[in-house]
Amino acid sequence: MDFLEQLNSQQRVATTHIEGPLLVLAGAGSGKSRVVTYRIAHLLKIGVPSSEILAVTFTNKAADEMRQRIFHLTQESILSCTFHSLCARILRESITHLNYRSDFTIYDQEDSERVIRECLKTLGLKEDKATLKKLKTQISQAKNALTQPENIPLDERPLCQIYGIYQQKLKEYNALDFDDLLYLTVGLLKSNSQVLDIYQKCWSFILIDEYQDTNMAQYMLIRLLAARHNNVFAVGDPDQSIYSWRGANVHNILNFEKDFPGAKVIALEENYRSHSLILKAANSLIQHNEGRYPKNLWSKRTEGEKITQYLADTEYEEARFVISQIHKLHIDQKMRLNECAIFFRTHSQSRLFEDYLLKENIPYVIVGGLSFYQRREIKDLLAWLRMTLAGTDFIAFSRTINLPKRGLGDTTLQKLRELVENYKIDILTCIQSILNKKIPCKLSNKQLQGLKEYTNLILSLQKSVLQKTKLSLLIEQIIHQSHYLDYLREDPDSYQDRRRNIEELITKATEWEEENKEASLAQFLEELILKSAPEKPEENDRIRLMTLHNGKGLEFSCVFIVGLEEELLPHTNALGHSDSLEEERRLCYVGMTRAKDLLFLTAARQRHLWGMTKIMQPSRFLSEIPSVFIQIPPKKPVETYTHQQVEKNNFQEGDRVFHKDFGLGIIQKQYNTSLGMTYDVFFPQSKMLRSLVAKYAKLLPAD
Repeated sequence: MDFLEQLNSQQRVATTHIEGPLLVLAGAGSGKSRVVTYRIAHLLKIGVPSSEILAVTFTNKAADEMRQRIFHLTQESILSCTFHSLCARILRESITHLNYRSDFTIYDQEDSERVIRECLKTLGLKEDKATLKKLKTQISQAKNALTQPENIPLDERPLCQIYGIYQQKLKEYNALDFDDLLYLTVGLLKSNSQVLDIYQKCWSFILIDEYQDTNMAQYMLIRLLAARHNNVFAVGDPDQSIYSWRGANVHNILNFEKDFPGAKVIALEENYRSHSLILKAANSLIQHNEGRYPKNLWSKRTEGEKITQYLADTEYEEARFVISQIHKLHIDQKMRLNECAIFFRTHSQSRLFEDYLLKENIPYVIVGGLSFYQRREIKDLLAWLRMTLAGTDFIAFSRTINLPKRGLGDTTLQKLRELVENYKIDILTCIQSILNKKIPCKLSNKQLQGLKEYTNLILSLQKSVLQKTKLSLLIEQIIHQSHYLDYLREDPDSYQDRRRNIEELITKATEWEEENKEASLAQFLEELILKSAPEKPEENDRIRLMTLHNGKGLEFSCVFIVGLEEELLPHTNALGHSDSLEEERRLCYVGMTRAKDLLFLTAARQRHLWGMTKIMQPSRFLSEIPSVFIQIPPKKPVETYTHQQVEKNNFQEGDRVFHKDFGLGIIQKQYNTSLGMTYDVFFPQSKMLRSLVAKYAKLLPAD
């Protein structure tokens, strides 16, 4: 067969495997997609009916891509679907055995929370948003772990009270939530042998992609469907299991041989992505984990450059180093910006890198998330500051008035807007006039009380500004007096991330005050609001910034993993827990194996947190990589150029220079004019050629 000739020996063994359980340990960059596709094509080629082949993935995109690749190779169609769509199909056909109608509705998150609210009302329990979110998460976790309502411990209140009632109400409404698709399907197959027999006969060959990411419900579904023939072809990599917080259980893949006696295991170790030294370093790191199958990635590519390890004194120096390296790669080696990625452990770490990139006018994009200054909690606090600066900003008022809820909905806000326009006054004056009964406005006692509390807060903040309170303390005052953290706690899933982002904003305010001794709140807001402008979607050549979790499955010519410090990577929540620590190491390993050509690992000796300096310890992961794979660049002292020194710089054509406003440039031509030495400088970021007089332009050496 022609396509088999394109495979290496281990890929060919996996692809031509037919009967019996097989686990394919697909190392990073080892051609997993090709093996999966070709194995199905091989089954079709030898005569297996397409209707008897089932391929299960985690995303609709992956399922669609697999289906298209197979059709392109064979002109045949197979069932390639996600776990949830497979279960929806089974339930549509057979849910009547569970006393549901087959025309059931699938509820989304909002619908599910409405049902939980009904349950809380029934029991006379608190109905706040935080309780709703927490209960929805707990019920989801219980279902994915196949835990039935009667098995919830009595001391886990109110979950043990709500879960059973919630399921009863869903059944009354002939509705399923998203997790029921798995939970009820497994329950149906376990409780009804006749139904199980039908579906076991339906598919003779089952393939599961990303097996290391399966939770208990997904794992049990496969065990049940495959029990008749055990023709399970599982593809995954325990070294890339990084989603335990979503319910994934790495032991599902580690126990494959135990669960499927007689199973074969094939490791795909040849990597087609990275230079050898990167792989050797990644192998050395991951070998410190005990929960894994032995595997050693290698490549036919050259060794490549050693991994650059940089320990900065501060996070600012770390960011400057990273951006300077990207500058050099982009200009000297003509590397496209979109071939560079900056990986960090938490979203809040993006802020400092964004600041430097914005300052240098270097385009970037946050992958899998929002730019720091576009995040909801940051925009909320900036709106509070805008309202404090002047009571005229109705947009800032409408954003903050219900943080927390004060009972002023859209209709009331429109009424207030009309009063502002009719009386030609600002919104703060309007509210004060309403409270003083100088302007008639029909509002409930709750709404009036809410407006009074809001006004008192704004006046208190304005008083602090007049007293020249530090910006960082002003933000902390907003957070404290508005009870903003309590508001964020209503969404427990996002609370920690949003709180860390707020810490970063306070740090930003502290930095601003240090750099701008006489700066005002207005100037601070001007800079931050300009930075919060949305990114230009048409710009394709942009640096990628993302968390390590969002990097899985991607690859880049050059990768920077930043913040390699204890309590960051590994994360503080993992310290003291062996399983969690191993997952953090896998996360670092995933980041390292995204790099094709160059890899940089950076850390800082100290960081600012909540406006205070904290001494950081380098990550243990750095010491687990042998020094033979590492290069440490010399640190350059920070130079201060006087006016005379700047004038004496004698640049030549081709020299790289730095201009305060225009950024990094390259000397194209030098010549004397009546004003003195003049340079024609090309600035790549703006794609502009400028003629600059040396004694005025104050060009500095870029290196």
